[in-house]
Amino acid sequence: MDAGRTREPRYQADPAAAWSCYALDANVLAIPGAEDTDWTAPADLTFREWIRGRAPSLRRPTLADLDYHLTTLFPPIRPRGWLELRMTDAQNGDDWVIPALLTATLLNDAQAADAAAAATEILCQDAQPVPTHEVWTRAARCGLADPDLAKAAIACFTAAESALVRSNTPPKLLKAFTDFAERYTVRGQSPAHDRLEEWRHAETEDRT
Repeated sequence: MDAGRTREPRYQADPAAAWSCYALDANVLAIPGAEDTDWTAPADLTFREWIRGRAPSLRRPTLADLDYHLTTLFPPIRPRGWLELRMTDAQNGDDWVIPALLTATLLNDAQAADAAAAATEILCQDAQPVPTHEVWTRAARCGLADPDLAKAAIACFTAAESALVRSNTPPKLLKAFTDFAERYTVRGQSPAHDRLEEWRHAETEDRT
């Protein structure tokens, strides 16, 4: 839950520089060593400070240490030679297909990408192409109960659906996509509402 490794990187015009700064300024989670050694890292030591020798009692970091450090960073979207969306594997059953299909379509179909950019423009400020930290926080806290996020989400799903139809997506996959959108996105909900409803039902049964 450390914000330095879980919040989104701060915007910079050069995405590679933004990610590099994010990684270097994140606290070191552990100092890898032999299995029988203490991996505990000094409190509040960033990888940048470790490189600069600001922890003289420690050995100097290696490329292997950097590789390990990068595996301890968990922003909403993590670059690993591909884009790793942290929420994808939190879906229920085969529903992981939906965010994967949505993302791939919006990235690869030029028409859908333009529509998504237009739909999410309201979430960006000061001519920046990405949402602010406040928007990320609002998304985590409110989800599609937020009207701007709900409107953008519906527009993105609509654009992706049109692209999937144009590309002759297999009917079974297209149906799964549209069913998900109708069950959740259009209604301003997410699969979390299913879990909440199950909890409320269990609470009611316990009381009776």
